Amino acid sequence: TQPSWLSQTKTAMFAIIIVYIWQYAGYIMLIYVASIQGISKSVLEAAEVDGAKYWTRITKIQIPLMANAFTISLFLTLTNSFKMYDVNVALTNGGPVAMFMNKPVQASELLALNIYQTAFKYNNMAQGQAKAVIFFIVLTIFSVIQVSMNKRKEIEA
Repeated sequence: TQPSWLSQTKTAMFAIIIVYIWQYAGYIMLIYVASIQGISKSVLEAAEVDGAKYWTRITKIQIPLMANAFTISLFLTLTNSFKMYDVNVALTNGGPVAMFMNKPVQASELLALNIYQTAFKYNNMAQGQAKAVIFFIVLTIFSVIQVSMNKRKEIEA
C-alpha cells in the first residue's frame, strides 16, 4: 500500500489545498452563478442583435459585468486561505516534520496554526500576540490593495 498524502512532507500541503478547494468551491460557484443571473437579458440581446459573436459577448460583456463577483470571490478566497486553521489542524496538525536549515519544522503548519501553537503549545503569549497583530496588519493591507485594484475594473450595468 502507498503511504497517505498527509504523512509525506512533499504532499501534505497539496492534500490540504485539495480539501480547501473542495470545501469552498460550491460557495464561490454560487457567487458566480448569482452574478451571471444578474446580467440583464436586454444587454445580451442587444449585443446579439448588433452582431456580436458568442465569444465576444462573453469576453466583452459578461466577464466585465461579472467583475464584482471576481472581486468578492478573490477577496473571500485569499483572506480565508490566510486564516485557514481548522482544516490544517484536522488533517495534519501542522505535521509531518521536515528538516529546514538543520532544524525540525512542521511541513504543513500554516500561519494561523503557528500563531496558536506559539501562544498556547509553547506558552509564549507575547510572541503569539505579536505574530497575530502583524498577521492582522498584513492581511488588512493585502485585502485593501486587492479589493481596490479589482474595484477599478468593475463597471455598472
